[in-house]
Amino acid sequence: MSIGTINLSVFTRSAVRCGVSDYSRYLHAELERFPEIESIRIVDAPTDVVRAGAFSALEHYHADKQRFRELGAKMNALGANLAHVQFQYFFFGGVAPHKNHTAAFLSAIRLPTVMTVHEIALPKPQTPLSHRLLLQSVNRSIFLNPALHHLIVHTEQDRQRLERIGVPHNKISVLLHGIPTPQPLPNPDAVRKEMGLEGRKVLTLFGFLSNKKGHAFAINALEGLPEDVVLLFAGGQHPDDHTDYVPNLRRLVSQLHLERRVRFMDYLPEAQIPSIMSLTDIALAPYTETSGSGSLALFMAYGLPIVASPIPPHQQIEHEAKGCLSLLPKLSSDCLRDHISSLLNSPTRLSSLHDSALAYAETHSYQHMAQETLALYQQLLKK
Repeated sequence: MSIGTINLSVFTRSAVRCGVSDYSRYLHAELERFPEIESIRIVDAPTDVVRAGAFSALEHYHADKQRFRELGAKMNALGANLAHVQFQYFFFGGVAPHKNHTAAFLSAIRLPTVMTVHEIALPKPQTPLSHRLLLQSVNRSIFLNPALHHLIVHTEQDRQRLERIGVPHNKISVLLHGIPTPQPLPNPDAVRKEMGLEGRKVLTLFGFLSNKKGHAFAINALEGLPEDVVLLFAGGQHPDDHTDYVPNLRRLVSQLHLERRVRFMDYLPEAQIPSIMSLTDIALAPYTETSGSGSLALFMAYGLPIVASPIPPHQQIEHEAKGCLSLLPKLSSDCLRDHISSLLNSPTRLSSLHDSALAYAETHSYQHMAQETLALYQQLLKK
């Protein structure tokens, strides 16, 4: 059966930069190289639907629900024959049942639909049973929605999580997160001089500041490292984050008297990323959770030595490409401190991590992920 060319409607965020907007931009640039892709049309995820508090969410509930139905209907327009939804809860209003409108959005789509799942909210051990049941209901309404023909995840752990929710095994594909093509690096000595970091060892934790990235582990680890070691948080508070997470990090830095050794870089324009990568001695990924990290992908793109937490997605990468990550034996500030200290005194090990990261990046490019994505599109359109 001939499927002809593909006219793709994509729901993602493009007006405001975030990890998923960068991801989509990289992926679309590669997909557009294929003659099978005739067009890619963006339906932009709104940025003003995350309501502060239950009262506001309930007050706007029906209007927001209708708005998402209209956005879903836009996915069908202009000759599209396939829909691809980039999913994060906050793209659809939030996690709570009275905030999330994913089901309303999907109900209006009349095309074969793929969803890339960038996060799966799970209850914490202390979560009350009533909240667990509500979260289970929200997840089932999203991931078991009959409008979805296939789901993409970037880690084996997320595939297993979706299966536990009830998604059939054959409706899930694990496509490893793509690695972007790096930009040329500036002279690192010039960048260090410009930033006042001459003679310093630089640790970098990249991307929007969120609690799953483990910034507090890095701050506490820094306290026990030599004075010439500094820590860069190369990213700002996420526009959808209305918590006290970032102010709490700043308070922790102040309490430990590390103001001169910790820099909050805030939002980084894309043109500045190579500068930060050029002066980084060790990249940090002490994450407590990840569904495939764009920040980690950038570190690999530039061949940075990476110290990472031993969570399953990182173990999956290390299993596939041994020596690509320097995994902690366990996630703690003490382990992170000792691991960093050991690496800073081992140029040979740093060089090996650099080479392994570049080798992984070469075999897991966005071009490769785009090829896998196109094959999935074609498979769905044949059904």
